[in-house]
This record gives sequence, structure tokens and C-alpha cells, in this order.
Amino acid sequence: QAILHAAGPGFWFGQLSVLMDDPAVSGIAQSAVKALVLPKFEFDRIIADEPGYYPAFAQPVFERFRTLVRYFAETTLLIPDVRLRLRLADLAETRRVDTQATGEAVVLDLTQADLAGMLGLSRQRVNRHLQVLEKEGLIHLAPRRIRVLDPVALRASAGGEFRAQAEPGYPA
Repeated sequence: QAILHAAGPGFWFGQLSVLMDDPAVSGIAQSAVKALVLPKFEFDRIIADEPGYYPAFAQPVFERFRTLVRYFAETTLLIPDVRLRLRLADLAETRRVDTQATGEAVVLDLTQADLAGMLGLSRQRVNRHLQVLEKEGLIHLAPRRIRVLDPVALRASAGGEFRAQAEPGYPA
């Protein structure tokens, strides 16, 4: 098992499983949730009645696939500091859209271990990089929570996406 994404209210998942008739998807909630489940037979009925709806069901799958490919490329091409900055910015922007939050700061309810799993890094290494981001004033750390103070500035801080590994001030 691996955590691929941390989402908030309004997040859809499992479309690929429905489209491919493969029940291999799961989600873990950290609080009480209301879930709308669309069984495969209902999906098939909707599409049989109105084939024009198929693109609307498929579009989120394509978007997630594009994101997954980007994350894979980032894992192989970018240094950990830049990967972390970009992933936190992505999570914050997704969270803002999902919750329709206003203002600059966005709270991510995830642990450093969860974030480390998403990035393929150790929790200790992620913690060292998060400490740098906190010193830069881009995030605030709390137990089981990361507050992204300005997602746009965080993304911009990734800047030189191919920074040298040994740049001074950044943990290896």
C-alpha cells in the first residue's frame, strides 16, 4: 500500500476502477465522511442511457493520470527539496479547491510520515526539509498538520527545478 494523495471534502476517487471494472481502489478517512458510491451496474446504465456522459466520467481519470506521470518524473528528475515544495503546493491548491477555502493559508491534515511516503523519502529527511521551509516562512508545522502559508510563493520557491544537490543551506 502507498499513499498517493491526501484529499479533502468533495474529492472524487475510484473512477478508473469503475471504468475498468476493477475494484482495486481504496481510501482511508481520518474523520467521519459521507461517501457517494456509484456501483458499476449504475455507471453502465447511465452510460447506456446517455453515452455523451462518458467523457465527463473519464476526464478526472485522465487528469489524475497526467498528475501521476508528473509525480513519477519529478521523483526521478528533481532533488527532494524541490519535489517537496511542488507537492506541498499541489496539495494546498487541491485542498483549497476541494474545500473552497479562501485566503492564502491552507491547512493540510497529514503527517510527515504520510508526506514522506508520497515522496518516496524518509520521514527524517522530509522533516529536515520542512524545517527549512518553516524558517523561510512558507509553512508552519503542527502535530499531524502542515499549514501552507502561501502556496503560490511555495511553488515559486521551487524555482530552479534542477538545483544542484549540494546547494548550501539545504539538507541532503
